[in-house]
Amino acid sequence: EATPASTDSNLPKEHIQNRKRFADFSGSLETRITGSMNIIRTVSERAFHDELATAHSENVMLSTEIERLTAEVTVLRGYQCAFFALRSFVAPELWEQFCSEFFQSSAPPLGTHPVESTSVLQTSQPDSPQHPDR
Repeated sequence: EATPASTDSNLPKEHIQNRKRFADFSGSLETRITGSMNIIRTVSERAFHDELATAHSENVMLSTEIERLTAEVTVLRGYQCAFFALRSFVAPELWEQFCSEFFQSSAPPLGTHPVESTSVLQTSQPDSPQHPDR
C-alpha cells in the first residue's frame, strides 16, 4: 500500500521522466517539421523552376514566330506594292476584270481568312502610293 510519503518521493522521478519524454517528442517533432518544410521548399522551388523554364521556352517560340510573321508581312507588302505598281501599265477595264477574277478565285470566303483584318489585304487609301490616282 502506498503512503503519502512514498507517492511524494516518486513524483520528482516521474516528473523528470515526463519532461525527458516531452523533450524527446518535441525534438523529434521539430526535426520532422523542419524536414517537411525543407521537402516542401525543394518541391516548390523545382515546380517554380520548371514553370519558369516552360514560360521562357514559350516566350522564345513566340518571339521566333513573331519574327517569322513580321518577315512574311514584309514580303507580302512588297508583293502588294509590286502588284499595284503594275496598275499604271494595264488598261483600267482589264485591271478591274483581272482583280475581280483573281480575288474571287483565290480568296477564301469573306471573314474566314486571318489576314483580312491586316493592312496587307486592305484596299488602298487615297493618299497611299498604291492608290490608282498616284
